[in-house]
Amino acid sequence: MTDNRMPDARRGKHGPCNAARDAGVTPAAERGRHAKGSRPTRRTGADDPATSQPMGVRRPRGRLELTDKQRSLSITGRQPRVGAPGTPAAGRHGGDSRRPAGRGGSRRWLALVASVAVVALVAVVAVAVWHGTRGSRVTPGQPVEIQIAEGSSSSQVASSLADAHVVSSSRSFRQAIAQAGIDTSIQPGRYAGFTTGMSDEEALAVLQAGPVRQANLVVPEGYDLKDIANALQTSCGISAEDFLAATRDASVWAADYPFLAEAGTSSLEGYLFPKSYQVPDGAAAADVVRLMLDQFQSETSPIDFSYAQGRGLTERDVVIIASMIEKEVPVESQRADAASVVYNRLAAGMRLQMDSTVIYALGDSYTGDGLVTYDQLEVDSPYNTYRVDGLPAGPICSPGLASLEAAAHPSTTDYLYFVNADTDGNMAFSSNYDDFSANVAHYEGLLAQSEQ
Repeated sequence: MTDNRMPDARRGKHGPCNAARDAGVTPAAERGRHAKGSRPTRRTGADDPATSQPMGVRRPRGRLELTDKQRSLSITGRQPRVGAPGTPAAGRHGGDSRRPAGRGGSRRWLALVASVAVVALVAVVAVAVWHGTRGSRVTPGQPVEIQIAEGSSSSQVASSLADAHVVSSSRSFRQAIAQAGIDTSIQPGRYAGFTTGMSDEEALAVLQAGPVRQANLVVPEGYDLKDIANALQTSCGISAEDFLAATRDASVWAADYPFLAEAGTSSLEGYLFPKSYQVPDGAAAADVVRLMLDQFQSETSPIDFSYAQGRGLTERDVVIIASMIEKEVPVESQRADAASVVYNRLAAGMRLQMDSTVIYALGDSYTGDGLVTYDQLEVDSPYNTYRVDGLPAGPICSPGLASLEAAAHPSTTDYLYFVNADTDGNMAFSSNYDDFSANVAHYEGLLAQSEQ
């Protein structure tokens, strides 16, 4: 476009919104030059044969005195030659082997005894090492968490605790479970009271106490910090005020989460990943924040931000774009197209004019149902994209993975506008104002029919 200043459709300069202007309320179809007039959406999301003894050797029944030579031959398994005593035995090649039998037998005897002693020593050391690695490899008293699945047997539980070095013997602990009479009533769940090197009695007490109690926190895509705080207080009994205080300054968390470096001292808005969480009984607000930041890090680490970075945008910018798309476009398959509108308008120097940013800027003072008035469009806020150039000051909600992916990888289009195409949340996209105006008129007609 040669002129980046858009005709103000809200003020009726091009006709379709004169009635809305007179009423002082922006129609749902025409709430920005491109936007659908976002109605905030709330969607959830969120196991050899044994060696035989040498054959052919019998132990004599009575005492038998053997000569040295006989003893030597008996031990080595050789039989005496038949012939006159003292007759030299022929060697392998007919030579004369005149080595005294007594001396050679003694040496072989000593060698055999030494070999047996070495084997015995190795066996003793191996057993000691095996016991050491099984029971003494870790330092006693280290915390251990065990997750017991539904339907786990006492044998499986005992093996898990022995493998984690909580108890020294799975067999012994299995017997302890049976003696306590709880082998068929072990509760599934997460157990956090175990430590390494416990006695069977100590481990049994933890098992009998039952798993850690947990509360289910559901954070839908599109929730902002206040929404999450209220849900946390309702579901888990954790103070909403404490939660908001823990999320007020991202720099407090940046050392553990490098992706927050770009947020500076802004809040954690946009970085608390929407999902269902199991919150342990006794958890503090900061514990929940860490759970959600861990999830954001896990979910977003595979995303390639190179496309956005090649266009001068940062990872934080992508989160901001994703948060607007989350609020504006209900249909996931259309979010990449909506992201292309943002990229194209930024490249053209056009203001984004997203109603969702106005609603966020109004905060608690906004009491509408997705509609904004002309007066509200003038709210003085760095989040109001009707008044500021470029992106808003920060994210406006917690975007889901689909919106983050779309913001990082927008479609390749020339779209500059979008508006509702029907009452099911689908959008109509256009690259010029005339087509946009026609789409607006079509949607207004649908609304009129539905009101009859």
